[in-house]
Amino acid sequence: LILIIAAGCFINWRSIRAFPNFSATDEAIIFDYADTWKRTGRVEPSMSPYASPIVNGNLYIYAATLWTNWFPSDPFALRNFSVLGGFLLLVVVYFVTRQLADSLVALTTAALLATNLLWIAVSHIGRQDIWLTVFVWSAVGLSLVAHKRNSRALGVMAGAVVGLRAEGHPPGGVAWVARRISGGGAVGKQTGSSQTLVA
Repeated sequence: LILIIAAGCFINWRSIRAFPNFSATDEAIIFDYADTWKRTGRVEPSMSPYASPIVNGNLYIYAATLWTNWFPSDPFALRNFSVLGGFLLLVVVYFVTRQLADSLVALTTAALLATNLLWIAVSHIGRQDIWLTVFVWSAVGLSLVAHKRNSRALGVMAGAVVGLRAEGHPPGGVAWVARRISGGGAVGKQTGSSQTLVA
């Protein structure tokens, strides 16, 4: 099982430049957000192809900007960052499953994920999706441990992780409410700690 997981990680990493990226437009938008933040200090797009701006949380933009600063000449830097999230997801899935069953079941679960083509595809998108999954399953794992130990501190930590997930990319419902409150405009404006929509 460990060899299967290792093989899945190897194939994921080696195929990052050859695997079709079905979300190339969104990847470019993340680069745009990162570039705009470096130049202006504001988390908003400068060149968005959409009529209505995408609602992005600050946390992922900060992380993506820091990562791309470390690899300024690598056009695949954001995909590498997503692959890192994919590898971390394997660890988190093992941890969550281990709270419910023995190590054999946990390793089997991780191996099934490592051989899933969708896991490889999402690990190559170059946007928030894989990291949001890491945060969600981390919160699930912390909740299970909190329940076992009857620990309020771990329960609060699980809630904080969910909050950080929303700051990485607000759920669609949050974006819809922001748009309705603002009157449904199509211009992005930075307000507080997150991107909102204004008329």
